[in-house]
Amino acid sequence: MKWAFESKLRSLDNIHFATASYYKQFLNYDIQYFVTGDLDFLNKKIQCQRLSDFIIIDPKTFIEIESAGI
Repeated sequence: MKWAFESKLRSLDNIHFATASYYKQFLNYDIQYFVTGDLDFLNKKIQCQRLSDFIIIDPKTFIEIESAGI
């Protein structure tokens, strides 16, 4: 609930974001990127990145990063 106010995301986006964060923080999944094509979500990525420790990017950028082997 705390994140809903801070992230400024819509309800379903907030659930998606919180679930990914839960898996990383409490279940120790190695999540480095949160990939989304949702422009509203991408416009709020700065707020969301302050709440999490993974990078929020669009699919095209993710493919470029993975293709380059970074």
